[in-house]
Amino acid sequence: LNPAGTAAAGRAAALSYEALLEGSARTALVFTAPSGPGTFSAGLIYNDLSPGLEKLNGAGSGSGDGIAAYDAALGAGWARRSGWLDYGFVLKYIKSRLDSASGSSFALDAGLVFREAPPSRTELGLALRNFGPPLKVGSEAAPLPFELGGSIKWKYTPDFNILIEGRLPSDHSPYLAFAGEWFLPYSAR
Repeated sequence: LNPAGTAAAGRAAALSYEALLEGSARTALVFTAPSGPGTFSAGLIYNDLSPGLEKLNGAGSGSGDGIAAYDAALGAGWARRSGWLDYGFVLKYIKSRLDSASGSSFALDAGLVFREAPPSRTELGLALRNFGPPLKVGSEAAPLPFELGGSIKWKYTPDFNILIEGRLPSDHSPYLAFAGEWFLPYSAR
């Protein structure tokens, strides 16, 4: 996601819950609030892995005891629209726990969205995600999954957009994603 995208957002709040494999779950809460100098946003994501994890002994046998494990991120951001440019950033606090070991780190996400002057139908986005120091859990430290991204949004018709996004992650191969958005009109009666 590009933090600059919230520059055009109105006042909103959302809560989501996802049931994952082996009883684990992910919960997210986010809200945005526009004001004179820009749009403020805040969010929380919590991924609970505990229910499906069991302690194993050296021989690989289960002890029946569960392992407490979770990942959480709390972030606050700001974005602004300025003519043909939207820009924004999010500062995040990240915490991870695996059994009795835990650790935390901070990260920055930042982005830009360039829009051509009307009646243009193209937008270009650039973003960096998870820029920050390594997360250390117990005696192990691992770099955050830093990623650079770029995207193009082309308004093919007033009701249909074509999107192309490329990502350059630090922890696996680069990739492209293609998508379309189709707006369906409706009337409330």
